[in-house]
Amino acid sequence: MPSRQCQPAATQRVSSEVSIFQRTSSSIWQCRFKLPNGQWHRLSTGSSDEAQAQLVALKLAHQWAAREQLGLPIRRPTFGTIAREVRQELEQSLAAYHGKVVYQDYITVLDKYLIPFFGSHRFEDITSEQLSEFDRWRETQNRRTLSLSTMRTHAAAFNRVTDAAQMRGLLPANRPSPTLSVSGERGKIRPGFDRSEIDHLLEFAVSWVQVGRLAIEREIRPLLRDYVEFLLFTGVRHGTEARRLEWRHLQWHVEGERRFLRIWVSGKTGPRHLIAKSGAVDALDRLARRNLGLSLEEAIDQRSPGKVFVCASGYEPHDLRGSFRRLMRDSGLLKDTGVTCAPSMMMLSFMKTARTTSTS
Repeated sequence: MPSRQCQPAATQRVSSEVSIFQRTSSSIWQCRFKLPNGQWHRLSTGSSDEAQAQLVALKLAHQWAAREQLGLPIRRPTFGTIAREVRQELEQSLAAYHGKVVYQDYITVLDKYLIPFFGSHRFEDITSEQLSEFDRWRETQNRRTLSLSTMRTHAAAFNRVTDAAQMRGLLPANRPSPTLSVSGERGKIRPGFDRSEIDHLLEFAVSWVQVGRLAIEREIRPLLRDYVEFLLFTGVRHGTEARRLEWRHLQWHVEGERRFLRIWVSGKTGPRHLIAKSGAVDALDRLARRNLGLSLEEAIDQRSPGKVFVCASGYEPHDLRGSFRRLMRDSGLLKDTGVTCAPSMMMLSFMKTARTTSTS
């Protein structure tokens, strides 16, 4: 049964479609009115005076009827409310292995920029002036001009929120959705690694994985070493394509007296098969022994549906880019001579030396 607090103590009809009432727990008059679309709406008049409450009720009914006729949303959740729903959806996609690596970047943008700035705003109140103010604010937060790539990530995260609001009918139907500007500077890309740098990186990683101040570092570093070598010697794309790899996607391919490791991957360009070089075979064997207690031969024979790139504990990091950057810093390869930008892990999977399909 409903509590007594929810039951009206008195109801007064103001017009055929507007009435006011009081609850037993409050002296403030509430109003109830019918919108042109047939829906009923309830609001507080904010007044304990009956005559004043009647005037407020009529005014509110007129205002909300005008909103409905103009195509403005009746429900008015804030940007922050929808942004948090989008954030939850992104996290669920990542947890279910359906999301893209960039989803983690969207979550960071939502937490660090969009929700703090726009969180309390309602969508119809976000003006071009506020968007310009946001541009100035985020540059102040970063103390530098953002790159074009970063601004595109911000805009994509913002668009996911406005798209969600549009689908829920929360944006005005008679004006375009607000959008962030994308006018940053193009980032400078570090030149690809040469053969000597690759040799140095692989040699340095052998000892680097043995040290780590935190327990999580001692788990992730061996995984990162194997991941980097796998990218180098297969040409598999960093991110979704590599993260989806399972043990059952590996198989031996025999041509005459030679045997090759064939890998099935699926990413943004669809499924494809790749032939791994021997360096990738070594990395996968280490992973199988560390995570499964099996040799690579045994892991392939068992055709396990388990993920390949996880820690020995079963933990799967959402992103290895931070650890990769530390490896580059510690190895002295973070920046190329005369270039002020750092290499990306993506670079490893697109090097010509790594895209060859012959095995040694």
